[in-house]
Amino acid sequence: MTIVAGLLIAAMSLLLASLCRMSRRMRKLCDSLAAIGFFVMFTVISAAVARTIWNGTVFMTEVHSILVNPFLLVSGAFVGAYTVAKLIEAVFSERN
Repeated sequence: MTIVAGLLIAAMSLLLASLCRMSRRMRKLCDSLAAIGFFVMFTVISAAVARTIWNGTVFMTEVHSILVNPFLLVSGAFVGAYTVAKLIEAVFSERN
């Protein structure tokens, strides 16, 4: 399962890197989606932490509930692939 997940992330990252190089508009779209993805991720995480503090629940058990949140999963998958795509782009950039 780990190998499949790694291959999917690599494929998505290569696709995103290719799309970002296609046009400036596509780069702006990917950058905007990544910004939204980061916002969603941190909102889900901070809500879980705040809920844990307000309810006085066990920190580790309560916060791990975010791992099944679909918003975190989708935004985290995109942001992870986007970050790898940006690293690929930086490595193969003609500016270096």
